[in-house]
Amino acid sequence: MGFLDNLSSVLGLKPQLERYVVLDFETTGLSPSKDEIIEMAAIRVVNSKVTDTFSQLVKPSKEIPYKVSDVTGITNDMLRDAPSINRVLPHFLEFIGNDVLVGHNIIDFDSQFLAIACIRFGLALNNRIVDTLLLARNAIPSLKNHKLNTVCDFYKIKNKNAHRALSDCEATYKIYEKISKIKPIEIYDIPVPKTIRKFPENSTEDTKKLQKLDDLLAEALMNGTFTAEDIKKTKSWIKRNADLKDQYPVAQLAKALAEISEPDQLFIAVRDLCIPNYVQMGANKPIMIIGKKITVAGEFMFGSHEEVVTELEKRGAMIRANVSSNTDYLVIGKYGSIDWNFKGYGNQFKHAMELIEKGNNIEIISEDNFWRNLR
Repeated sequence: MGFLDNLSSVLGLKPQLERYVVLDFETTGLSPSKDEIIEMAAIRVVNSKVTDTFSQLVKPSKEIPYKVSDVTGITNDMLRDAPSINRVLPHFLEFIGNDVLVGHNIIDFDSQFLAIACIRFGLALNNRIVDTLLLARNAIPSLKNHKLNTVCDFYKIKNKNAHRALSDCEATYKIYEKISKIKPIEIYDIPVPKTIRKFPENSTEDTKKLQKLDDLLAEALMNGTFTAEDIKKTKSWIKRNADLKDQYPVAQLAKALAEISEPDQLFIAVRDLCIPNYVQMGANKPIMIIGKKITVAGEFMFGSHEEVVTELEKRGAMIRANVSSNTDYLVIGKYGSIDWNFKGYGNQFKHAMELIEKGNNIEIISEDNFWRNLR
C-alpha cells in the first residue's frame, strides 16, 4: 500500500471505483458444491450510475423444492424453458468482463457458485470482489445482523422484489454507494472453492473417487500451474486407487506424471487431458451418416436432444443411447452438460476414449464441425 492509500485509510476515504458490477444469484440451496444457480443478475455501474443490467433465469438439472419457490417466487414452470447454466454462463461472463464484482455475502456465496461453474466448464474468471456484508459490519456494527434486508431497513432502501436476483442487485448497489462514501472498501481475490464436486445421490463409490480426482485437478488448473504439491497429491491418489487405472484419464495422467518433469509442459499435458478440444475433433472432414451408429451427448446449439436425434434419424443415422465398440460417431453438443465431470467430459466421452485406446474406430466430433461437414 502506497502513501496516498495509507492516508486515505486514515482519513476514512474509499479507493475510487469508477466502474464495477453488482451481482446476485438465486439458487436451489446454500451449498455451492451441491446446489445450482436458478437466476443470475448483474448491474454495471459507471461513476455511480447504472449503465446496463443483466437478468436471466437458469434451468437446473432437476426440479426445485417448494421451499425455494416459496422464498424466491421462482417456480418450476418458470424454469422449464429457461436455458441451462452452460448456455447462460458465457453471456454472463461477457457482461461482467474484468470489472470488480460487488455483492452481499459474495465472498462465501455468490463468488463460490460462480467459480465452481467456471471451473466445470473451463471458463476463465479473473475478477476481484467487494463484499457489502463486510462493509455493513464495519459501518454499522450495532445491527442485530447484517442480512441484506436488515441493512436495507437501516438505510431505508426499498427492495420491492426481495429474493429475486435483479432486485437484490439494485438494493446491494444502493448499499454500496452509501457505505463507500463514508468507509474505506477492501477488494479481495475470489477464494478457490473448497469443494468443487456435486455428488448425485446415485453416484457409485468409484465415481466419487474419480470426482475427487477431478476436484484435485480443478484446483490446480484454476491456479494456472501444476506445483510439486499438486504432483504429490495426484500421485498419491493414483497409488491409492490403482484399481481405477483403466478409467480415463487415470492411466494417461500417470504416464504424463512419469514422463514429464518440466512444470509448464506438465500443466499443459494435464490441462489437455481434462479439457478435451472438441473444436479440433473431426475438423474439415466430410461426414456421411446414412447407416452409421451415432451417440449424441451434451446440449446442442442446434436444438434439444430430441430435436437433434429426430434430425439425424431423418437423415438415415442409427441413434444409440450409449457408446459401444461398434459406435461410429460420438457427437458432442457445443454447450456441454451440467451433469458432466470436471472440465467438460462425461461418461460417454470417457467410454469412447477407453474404446479408442483399445483400437476401436470411434470418431469424437464437436457439434460445430459435425453440422459444418455433414454430407
